Amino acid sequence: MKNKIIFSLLFVCFLCFAAANAQEKVKTVISYLKLNNKTVELTVVSTKPFIVGGNMYILYLGNKQIRLSRQSKKDGKGIITFLIPLDDFKQAKDGVDIWMVYGDYILDEGNTAIDFAALYKENPLTCWPLGKLKKKSLKK
Repeated sequence: MKNKIIFSLLFVCFLCFAAANAQEKVKTVISYLKLNNKTVELTVVSTKPFIVGGNMYILYLGNKQIRLSRQSKKDGKGIITFLIPLDDFKQAKDGVDIWMVYGDYILDEGNTAIDFAALYKENPLTCWPLGKLKKKSLKK
């Protein structure tokens, strides 16, 4: 009888822990696009702080890589602002997919582009879909 009670309590604890973790889905979104002189600042905000480590975050506007960024956190949220040269922003097509990845990915021989959807499915902790570029949302 004692074993059944202990097992039941452990099982209830496990269910409570699993339910709590399921509710804490991390949300990562583009907060704003802002023109600052000859640079467009694209800010990404996450409900959890971003990793600070040996790799860097890279933003992709279609196939264009943006590596220059600054990172911070506020109120437990992660914030990364990518600094996009104005000419690169102008050359990007409106509606192009925006992805952010942690670390640099080397393409297999013969591949010319990263399959972000497959990468996200394989490891959603280092790859984030951020939607499509909407140039009209640029604040001046």
